[in-house]
Amino acid sequence: MQHDNHIYLLCRRRSIARLILTCVYIIVATYLHQSNLLLLLAVSASLVLQPQRECFIMPGMSELQLNTIRDFTSTRDTLVAELEKFSGGNTNGRVVVRVQSFLFRIKNTLAMWARLRWNLKNEGRCFEDRCINLMVLADEMAQDFPHCVTTVIDEKGVIEIQDLVMQKRFDMFAMQLGSLTLWGCSNIDTAAVENACMAEEEQRRWEQKPASEDDERSKSLRTMWFRMYYKDIHCDCHQCLDFYLPLRDPTPSPSLPPMSNSDGDSLPSLFEE
Repeated sequence: MQHDNHIYLLCRRRSIARLILTCVYIIVATYLHQSNLLLLLAVSASLVLQPQRECFIMPGMSELQLNTIRDFTSTRDTLVAELEKFSGGNTNGRVVVRVQSFLFRIKNTLAMWARLRWNLKNEGRCFEDRCINLMVLADEMAQDFPHCVTTVIDEKGVIEIQDLVMQKRFDMFAMQLGSLTLWGCSNIDTAAVENACMAEEEQRRWEQKPASEDDERSKSLRTMWFRMYYKDIHCDCHQCLDFYLPLRDPTPSPSLPPMSNSDGDSLPSLFEE
């Protein structure tokens, strides 16, 4: 609680200082009738309204914690970029065990993020729970991956992902991982906002698609998505408050091709609950 109060007071003092500076700009701009100063005023006002990232830096944090906060967005975006390649079938020259290793790396990174922010609820209390939720799913995907349909493309065992279910799982996971942010009560993290908007569109698609039309693969994906899609009714971050709901119905996802017998035999682990 003392840590939370320290962060809050630090942010509050900086916001008050910016507000005072903004008032000074108003007085000067009004007196001199300078449009350039009015523009500067607008910029200053935006700084007052946006939470600053340094508010998460607290005395007593270890060097690892400080580096994790500073590198959060770049680390997240790098992982998401690789997941998006996987969703298109491209493993970037990896063999099966390397893909699994990458997923375990994501799991460990999520664990570190959750630990870093544990009990710091000032920018969205859902963050830690979402990290833990995605950790479980990353582990499951790593375990399932060797069973998906792949094609060996050279003697080194490098593969491309042909299984459409696994591709879609990577796509959904990328959205959810990409929407994680340390600044959930603002739109300052634009990459997270974009992914949050895509996640809401994906949710709307599943809501509009009748479950009665699902085959085994769609049932598996529906279950996976609803496990990924997490909101906390007690959280005040923009995602949990439904700031990013689509204003119009999104374009439906392409239908999966008809299942063959080999598809059903090749993916037993994906459909076990």
